[in-house]
Amino acid sequence: MSRRTLLSTDRNSLLEGVVSYCGATGGLHVEVAGGTPGATLGVYPAGFPAHAMQLDGVGSGSVLLGQPTDPDLADDAAEISIRHGRHRVLSGLLPSLVFRPGEPSRVIPRIPLCATVESKQTSEAIQALDPVDLVQLDLAQLHDRVESKVILRTSDIPDALERLADDYLILEHDNERLQSYRNEYFDSNELRNYHEHHNQNGRRFKLRYRSYMNSDLTFFEVKQNINGRTVKKRRPSRRPSGQQLWREDGLFFFGLTGCAPSLLVPSLTIDYQRVLLVKRDFSERVTIDIGLSFRSSNGESEIPGLAICEFKQPRLDRRSPAMAAMNRRPQMFSKYCMGLASCDPDLRRNRFKKIFRNLDALGTPPTANTDQISTNDKESES
Repeated sequence: MSRRTLLSTDRNSLLEGVVSYCGATGGLHVEVAGGTPGATLGVYPAGFPAHAMQLDGVGSGSVLLGQPTDPDLADDAAEISIRHGRHRVLSGLLPSLVFRPGEPSRVIPRIPLCATVESKQTSEAIQALDPVDLVQLDLAQLHDRVESKVILRTSDIPDALERLADDYLILEHDNERLQSYRNEYFDSNELRNYHEHHNQNGRRFKLRYRSYMNSDLTFFEVKQNINGRTVKKRRPSRRPSGQQLWREDGLFFFGLTGCAPSLLVPSLTIDYQRVLLVKRDFSERVTIDIGLSFRSSNGESEIPGLAICEFKQPRLDRRSPAMAAMNRRPQMFSKYCMGLASCDPDLRRNRFKKIFRNLDALGTPPTANTDQISTNDKESES
């Protein structure tokens, strides 16, 4: 039996995908539908040979990836990446892959997708910007900064990027301008960091492992909010394994906060894709996050069609060309808090109700627990 998962939608395209395990061969089978008829998709799964997938007249196709080239393929090691030309169409990490020929076939559990289907207009707008590399980007680190955010539809991105071409550069790394990220957060069992953000504690922090999926780099990061300013400290690390921080990261965290790392447990995983812009004078960074999906111990959620634009400045400058191009009022939006709240409808969310309403108004509500969220809001307001 196949399980079909909606990957992404926008005004111009729809793509669905099924990933299943073939017990007879111990291989992996990928099927997509809703692409451009006649197109050829390149399939680049980590740990498998690359394949080409030819889409038929209705825009669907399938490919059997066969045996993994790495017999010791570990959990989360098999990244499926399907591309149309230079642009990523589907990307996901498959959890707990075990390949034993002769086992019954099964559908792989839901892929935490971190990508979107790019419209032609978005692709053209991204390619029209002048590139900047990682070395140049270091000139605009801005680890001590003021942050502000706006939310908009992914369909609004092409027009916004077009207006920014004269003032901003776009990060290009390994010929990719749309980078895949994974954030893995830790918190106390009581979600202290979440509740301190909810209660607007003036001095609070978040800690996470941030992995750059395109380059296999991971950093351990501690973000502290100190009276309206964001200070980020980080160190090179590796993907977390198990229920605790790596020892070196725990010592780093204790040195910054004075809090015991032994009290921390994994709380939320976020997968998404990011466009990173930098002003030509390197005085400002702008990030645009799309394709957000969330996983916690209480469930999963994703927000298709939403783009989160974040402005990172040494001091707040509302005359920023990027702010003007987005044409939205800044508002509070924490990916960590919204991810936890959308995965767990019973979590306290009073201060976030307005954000959920704004998502509804944009037509981009979280796909999981939406009905429960609406019900809880109505009950608390009656």
